[in-house]
Amino acid sequence: MITTRLILASVLSIFFSALAVASTASEPYPTHQTSYEAIEADIAQARETAIKDETLLLLALGGNWCHDSVGFVEKTQDTKVAALFDDRYTVQLVNVGYLEFIREIVQHYNVPVIYGTPTVLVIEPNSNSVLNRDTLSYWRSADARSIDDTLEYFGAFAPGQMPETEQVGVALSAAYKRIDAFEQEQAERLYEAYSDLGRQMAATGDNKPSDDFIEKWTNVGAMRSSITTDLANLRASAREQDEQGVAPIELSFPSYTLYTD
Repeated sequence: MITTRLILASVLSIFFSALAVASTASEPYPTHQTSYEAIEADIAQARETAIKDETLLLLALGGNWCHDSVGFVEKTQDTKVAALFDDRYTVQLVNVGYLEFIREIVQHYNVPVIYGTPTVLVIEPNSNSVLNRDTLSYWRSADARSIDDTLEYFGAFAPGQMPETEQVGVALSAAYKRIDAFEQEQAERLYEAYSDLGRQMAATGDNKPSDDFIEKWTNVGAMRSSITTDLANLRASAREQDEQGVAPIELSFPSYTLYTD
């Protein structure tokens, strides 16, 4: 029988890229994480370990049904990557389930929502500061990343590193607040879609997904394929205008159509 995961892998590549077959794929993301309480306990323990061992904390939010989530874990098992991680990182995998365990995890790090799985957060554990905020969506295509990509990316961070600070004036600060508000608004729309899609994923299991489900999934994937680039462009435009002395800064926000509207 062709499973839901194999079917979705061929048609829904934008968001999760591909889905692993549950009956044959390994399950690296902890199966005991079936509640926020269990996840937060694991993260708290990992953070304590990172502080004690003077490493960075790495959180990988993914699912055992997600090809790229499993692919990311496989990358970490490479000899060179494993040596780098052993030296610099305390790694905690976070099982997002069928998209139901996201909001209360990422809100601790001032991240509105995730735009794909896996999403990897590199965190300075003493301050709980996210060091890779500008590239959080990079690993949603984890299986396509090379070992060299992995070494270069994670080799750029070191224990004790803090986020770069940006000098922000009144005009740029106001523009950033507008962009943040826009992103939070889109995040709420995505959470509504996640809730619906997650319920359908859980109910469908390994059976063939309906055409309606595929259409909805594709719709959400298209939106999230665009929004990360759009947000980066908005912030870049705001910085450019600020450097040119434009005040107030002008922003043109994109619109997205979601099936939940």
